Amino acid sequence: MQTIAGAVDWQLDLHSAINAPRWVRTTDGRTFTREIHHRRGSPENAVNRQDVERKFTSNVEALLQHASIDRLKELASQLDVLPDAGELVKILGAPFARAKAKVPQPSSALEVE
Repeated sequence: MQTIAGAVDWQLDLHSAINAPRWVRTTDGRTFTREIHHRRGSPENAVNRQDVERKFTSNVEALLQHASIDRLKELASQLDVLPDAGELVKILGAPFARAKAKVPQPSSALEVE
């Protein structure tokens, strides 16, 4: 299995870290570079609902049952019309259903096949 490693080039332009080049060098020596002018989530590089839900799910899936995750997403989409927050509080206040689950740790290198 080949691995690739990434690094951050901290030689930034005068505007901000947003314009910092991102690059990846593969184990065979190829380099791929991309410059991002607008941070993800900014008006110019907006995220959609699916992106937000995917991130939410990845943050809580080691702690909550899938049914609870789905219900929280549904309730969150209706916050402006919910009569009260009782069901949200009940789900969020319950003991973690998967408290003994192993939370994945970030790795320093990406693996590709």
